Amino acid sequence: MIRVLVADDSAFARKALTRMLEAEPDIRVVATARDGIEAVERTVEYRPDVVTLDLDMPRMDGLTALAGIMERSRVPVLVVSAAGGREARDVFRALALGAVDFVEKTVARGPIGILDIGGELVGKVRAAAGRHPAGHFVPAKGDARAARGAARTPGWKARALVVGSSTGGPAALELLLGKLAPGLAVPVLVVQHMPPSFVGHFAEHLGGHTRLKVRAASHGDRTVPGEVLLAPGDQHMVVAGSGKEISVRLAREAAGAVYLPSVDVTMRSAAAAFAGEAVGVLLTGMGNDGTEGMRALKAAGGRTLVQDEASSAVFGMARSAIEAGVVDEVVSLDGMAAAIRDAL
Repeated sequence: MIRVLVADDSAFARKALTRMLEAEPDIRVVATARDGIEAVERTVEYRPDVVTLDLDMPRMDGLTALAGIMERSRVPVLVVSAAGGREARDVFRALALGAVDFVEKTVARGPIGILDIGGELVGKVRAAAGRHPAGHFVPAKGDARAARGAARTPGWKARALVVGSSTGGPAALELLLGKLAPGLAVPVLVVQHMPPSFVGHFAEHLGGHTRLKVRAASHGDRTVPGEVLLAPGDQHMVVAGSGKEISVRLAREAAGAVYLPSVDVTMRSAAAAFAGEAVGVLLTGMGNDGTEGMRALKAAGGRTLVQDEASSAVFGMARSAIEAGVVDEVVSLDGMAAAIRDAL
């Protein structure tokens, strides 16, 4: 049973979130909080497995409450917030402070709009409850090469870096891109599972934490060395062209795509456009998006790296790729930038 504390200053939101969560047989809401002070105190008192936290609350705001929860309880926190300008920026501040993920609180339809987030909320609460599971992953036979890395082909040189992430990804990307040098000689294509209303704010946030240029991708953008293109939250980022004339196209549909945007779609198209001269990276995230993309990159001659379990908020996407046998190297988040530079 996953025990949850719901913190929100809106009585309607508290009731709606509670009903959505308790409709699931494996989730129980053990307490609610009306403001940040209650959130901190009741987290200590009830010791939930997960806290859902609004950021705009009276007496003590959500960011201050999050810092208190991290200091006193170390409970996984899932931010549930609106997507307005200040609120969106605060979401990324919350992720930097230690929140594991966020869910957009839909406000376009008024209070009733919060009912739209049920499926995403439940999935992310389950993922947050299972973050950093200790010592249960053992590579299957044949995975030894993935665990220790693979030798580079002499003379091979990458022309692109493609990165996929989901739950826990914003904080991981912030750290990774912050460590990559401004003289990076390849373009970077990033697919982060994220609501579309947050992508522009996220690009701005990342740009403030790296010396690389970061922006949300637009249809027809050319790939430029040292520039990071971030997939829109509601469209696939497809790499097209050949040679030196390579650009991205945006599409709402793609054959076989389960996720939108899809890491698989971007990686598969990059494998073809760059003729295998690309490095694929999977960071923290739940699900299996990216496994088939890594397979395509590797089959074309590219290099593949994934974040290790110990440094992942959720070890799902990377685990799937490892178990599929399509990973060259498993690396901690702290060492990923160096591993990428070596692979390039």
